[in-house]
Amino acid sequence: MRRRIGLLDVLVAVGTLAATWAVPYSAAGQGCPEPRPAPAGPGLYIEDLNLDAPGDAVITVKLAAGGQQVAGTQNDIVFDANVRVKAKANGRPDCAVNPDINKGSTSFAFQPPGCSGEACTGLRAIVFSTEDVAAIPDGSVLYTCNVTVSGSGTLAVANARGSDPNGGAITGFGGREGNVCIPTGGPTTCPEPRPAPPGPGLYIEDLNLDAPGDAVITVKLAAGGQQVAGTQNDIVFDANVRVKAKANGRPDCAVNPDINKGSTSFAFQPPGCSGEACTGLRAIVFSTEDVAAIPDGSVLYTCNVTVSGSGTLAVANARGSDPNGGAITGFGGREGNICVGGAQPPTPTPTTPPQPTATPTNTVAPPTATFTSPPPPTNTPTTRATATPSPTLTPAVIEDEGGCHVAPAGTSSLPLWLLAPLGLALLRRRARR
Repeated sequence: MRRRIGLLDVLVAVGTLAATWAVPYSAAGQGCPEPRPAPAGPGLYIEDLNLDAPGDAVITVKLAAGGQQVAGTQNDIVFDANVRVKAKANGRPDCAVNPDINKGSTSFAFQPPGCSGEACTGLRAIVFSTEDVAAIPDGSVLYTCNVTVSGSGTLAVANARGSDPNGGAITGFGGREGNVCIPTGGPTTCPEPRPAPPGPGLYIEDLNLDAPGDAVITVKLAAGGQQVAGTQNDIVFDANVRVKAKANGRPDCAVNPDINKGSTSFAFQPPGCSGEACTGLRAIVFSTEDVAAIPDGSVLYTCNVTVSGSGTLAVANARGSDPNGGAITGFGGREGNICVGGAQPPTPTPTTPPQPTATPTNTVAPPTATFTSPPPPTNTPTTRATATPSPTLTPAVIEDEGGCHVAPAGTSSLPLWLLAPLGLALLRRRARR
């Protein structure tokens, strides 16, 4: 009998044996982490709990014996603003001891003594038996409690104590809090790829991967009701996602052959860079032979990439041209999110490059006009059109290692960057009629 009284005395006495394994926690702005494994012990702990939504739930308190013979335990649970233990009809905590551990003298009481309702800030649980002082098996459930959960929170453990079968206090016996999580700021798995934007513009398709490694990104057209014959855009690399290089040092990208834009080119940025010094690439999708509009939703091009983790490939300087060489007002670009193994990248705010205040009117020369194709990129020639009855637009073709753009002579209106090749093709086609 003395041994049983000693056990109870140890459990209710105020001493210096309590320890806590506090880990600050907040689920705001993130998905729920995986529940943590049991601590080393000796001690007890509340199992972490992940829920899909607020409501009623059950928390579980378990033993981590840590190699000790633990016959009884005591601990307080401190309520969180979002997580509270429910009360039975008799006003006592809605908790139950695990019948398999044979601790029939177990009791539960709200704290502070005599409280009720919202005035209760926690509870005290004493797990023991006056008849069975055998050690509780390691890893056993000690007890469970029904709780009401209004959001993510943490149930702290305080005043944790343990007693051995002889009634002696177990040195270093501690308690670990339990995290209750409702995802509020992001999923724990990769989100579904977003649908195409309304356009007009182009976009990198979102890509979900199981693990880091090599992958392929896809850039597509969202015509937005416009006739888009050619496009230009830059892709800005992410620290975790980079476009690979071919043996010749140029980007490992390929135009979609189905859109018949055989003059398409790709170049790393900034001009002349190599390896890690390259921060992006420029892609110009066009044809000097076929100026037909590209079908809405078409793949423009693909690139082979190396992925070391989740990240975002930004799109910059997106422009589009119609079959007559005119700039398409409001043409934009949307970034592509690459997600690896559930680690969601931050969602950037896409931007649309500034558009001209007015769309220039291009006058194409009649079929009798002739064009001189631009020579190789080592020179910067001027391509001229010979026209008799109507005024002509003389474009200057500029090429360098970073790609090319076309602008009318004597002006800096960038949206006409595709005018020369498209106008050239159009005039050739008319001349053959």
